[in-house]
Amino acid sequence: DANIFLDTGCALAWIMQTFKVKSGQRIFHDFNNTAMGWALPAAIGAASYEKNKKIICISGDGSFMMNIQELATIKHLKLKLLIIVINNNGYSMIKQTQDQWLNSNYLASSIEGGLGFPNFCEVGNSFGIDSLNINSTNYFETLLRISKGNIKLPLILDVQIDQRWRVTPQVKFGRPNEDPSPLLDRDIFNKEMIIKPIDL
Repeated sequence: DANIFLDTGCALAWIMQTFKVKSGQRIFHDFNNTAMGWALPAAIGAASYEKNKKIICISGDGSFMMNIQELATIKHLKLKLLIIVINNNGYSMIKQTQDQWLNSNYLASSIEGGLGFPNFCEVGNSFGIDSLNINSTNYFETLLRISKGNIKLPLILDVQIDQRWRVTPQVKFGRPNEDPSPLLDRDIFNKEMIIKPIDL
């Protein structure tokens, strides 16, 4: 019955593509504003108001950096909040744009391109918040215990993923929504269309 607060970028796209919302759950996001760093303060507000509700914040590493100081608020108010950081050591949505238009020159979107990130578990621990680095499927039992409410909150899960992962399918600039990339074979696409496709 959790309220789940999502940050923008790939974290939002991946959750919206794959997560099956169950009865009693609600997804919150600042749709059409898509501000990086929105989810953590929003989740804090929810956890402050609904103290007996499960509150989960899912954020990318870039978005988490925008309001990381709010860990002090979480600790001070003793909020029972689960924070999941999807950590790919960079701004993957920006990298995807750089792949498409800028010859994969990851300037200001990667460690190599000048971006820096701390160790989020060390940061969480420094605020007095238990933190766990998830870097393999060996943590499945731990995640089950968390899902059943058998682990003390607040808790940060720093989930390491491959920095090459991108959002697919994706509607590219100039293409209609029904024709996302990677593109279908044109014969299959034209056969499946109910109305005449736009000529590009």
